[in-house]
Amino acid sequence: MSPTLIANRFELSRLLGRGGMADVYLATDQRLGREVAVKMLHHNLVGDDELLARFAREAQSAGRLNHPSIVAVYDTGEHEVTIAGSSAKIPYIVMEYIRGITLRELLNRSASTGRPGLPPGYRIDQQATQVDGSSGSGRHLDPEATRQFSVQDSDPAPNGPVPPLAPEQAVELTTGVLAALVYSHRHGVIHRDIKPGNVMLTDNGDVKVMDFGIARAASEATAAMTRTNTVVGTAQYLSPEQARGETVDTRSDLYSTGCLLYELLTGRPPFVADSAVALAYKHVSEMPEPPSTHNPAIGESMDRVVMKALAKNADDRYGTAEQFRTDLLAAAAGHSVGAPALGSSGVGATTVMGTTGAPGSPAAMPAYGANPAAGGTDPTSVYPAQPAYGARPQSGYPGQGYAGGPGPAGGYPVEDYERGRKARGGAGRYLVLALSVAAVLGLGTWAYFSLFQNRLQEPEQVAVPNVIGMTYEDAGRTLQGEGLQVERAEDAPNDQYDKGVVFKQDPAFNAQAEEGSVVSVTVSAGSDSVEVPSLTGKSQDAARAILADLNLQVGRVSVRDDYKVTKDTVIKTMPAAGHTVKPGSSVELVVSSGNVALQDFRKKDYREAKEWLEEHKLVPRIEFVDREAEPGTVVGQDPSSGTLPQGGTVTLWVADESSTPTSTASETVWPTETSGAGDPDDDATTEPGDD
Repeated sequence: MSPTLIANRFELSRLLGRGGMADVYLATDQRLGREVAVKMLHHNLVGDDELLARFAREAQSAGRLNHPSIVAVYDTGEHEVTIAGSSAKIPYIVMEYIRGITLRELLNRSASTGRPGLPPGYRIDQQATQVDGSSGSGRHLDPEATRQFSVQDSDPAPNGPVPPLAPEQAVELTTGVLAALVYSHRHGVIHRDIKPGNVMLTDNGDVKVMDFGIARAASEATAAMTRTNTVVGTAQYLSPEQARGETVDTRSDLYSTGCLLYELLTGRPPFVADSAVALAYKHVSEMPEPPSTHNPAIGESMDRVVMKALAKNADDRYGTAEQFRTDLLAAAAGHSVGAPALGSSGVGATTVMGTTGAPGSPAAMPAYGANPAAGGTDPTSVYPAQPAYGARPQSGYPGQGYAGGPGPAGGYPVEDYERGRKARGGAGRYLVLALSVAAVLGLGTWAYFSLFQNRLQEPEQVAVPNVIGMTYEDAGRTLQGEGLQVERAEDAPNDQYDKGVVFKQDPAFNAQAEEGSVVSVTVSAGSDSVEVPSLTGKSQDAARAILADLNLQVGRVSVRDDYKVTKDTVIKTMPAAGHTVKPGSSVELVVSSGNVALQDFRKKDYREAKEWLEEHKLVPRIEFVDREAEPGTVVGQDPSSGTLPQGGTVTLWVADESSTPTSTASETVWPTETSGAGDPDDDATTEPGDD
């Protein structure tokens, strides 16, 4: 691909990867002189205006996320191209370029080589898996507490895949993902597509989650795709509510993270099928085998944590990513966990069909408040077998009830039946028949009102969904989908949730409420305090814009020589990133001058000087001259001291192979003393050892 310039700034160099809806290119930001990744939507999707608008909105939403475990979004826009003779605009996203491997590549490597563990040279930085990106005791795995997780204990189950990682490594990677989700969910952003291909382990050991919010924009396009290999990859990590096409909340991300953890622990996803439809069906209707089935190194506590995350009903999962993360770390450290034992309601529980009443007796009545035995669905009428025609009943007519519900008492006893058989004569027979019909009708009427009258009089009760962390609009749609109404209370300041995001609801999550009743939600009006963002590596102009958006002022700007940092790029801030300040506060910036303090290389080997200059982003210019000096020694330098901007040229005069001056030496024009250069003749008469 020939280089393409995007927005007159980003020069594409090569294709990094291709996904279901976009291509990702390595590019150079010509303004800041850094490498970036540019994601461009496929050409066949550019005609969908609704998709393009949603793509842009979600990209902007993801761009507001600023966390060490989230790949940063720098810029978005549209690039104009010509397709089939017509002009079209291709949306693009400029992202942080990460050097490392995706967890999908890591899993594939383990499957192909049969060797568990991280690739050579890779490690996991525990500090990078913190919720706030900062160090803190008690927040990562204690090596002593995890000795049970040794590699030699991670033997696969017979005939099973090789676990790709030691369990403690799987836990560290997953806690990094959960740290990113804690932050994004607090800011009202749901990922919707957590999977190994969207998680990277960097060369520095950091865990990075990509494509926040982009899956929502892609949902309609993905539904139209027919390429099986594109759809199945996502379907393996699809939550049941996503598979059913329902509105999702933050707990959908936790289910997908549970699928990811399952595969990191066992080497296989929780469900395997031949098609996306079959996979979706399994996510909706089947429970996976516990991870320990495939990896004996996994203990019961870890099984419980994973299976709770994979609960079919979102109400049975962890309520927040922080709860999931806390339980996961507790299980890894051998401590007790909050997840219930396997087989409990909602966690690996087996669905049991209801029973019917025994002949001549009512059907068994379940305890008050217990789940219906028929898997929580409406009871189904069950009709008992009738005796053979002409056969003598062994008891009364069998009662008819509902699965899991009471059945009315059985019919007439045997003695009454015998007397009925002996009754002769038309009048008596008709009287008995009339009385029987009346009794049956009366019994049916009594049963109807006994069983259903209360249901007709009492409103339907529904469980209130969790809308905390959603925007007000999404919360309203979610509540209305459950038959509830929404009422917006007065907005209030909140430090944890962005402006416009729900942070309080009444009734609370999972409470029972009458259908049609009102749920009051309180929306964040923004924080009374402002968190200083991470501005390191950003240009001074970009830093000023970010601070202005947060209602913060730019204080004193200090300049520091730092050859590793491009000119006018922020080195650090004071206060440091993560500190909270009042709106309108000043933040001091320390930026790079772009200058390099020079060294004097005279009498040194020119190769050493050349290497130093290139490392410090200076351009060496080498000229060989005849001088009485050790061949390869620098005999002159221009400039020889002071500072020089990055990209500046330093001329070095180097003694060539001849040690005897020739007439050509006198023809060499050396810089004058006023130029500040180091004249090689300055030390021409110096004898060795005189220094």
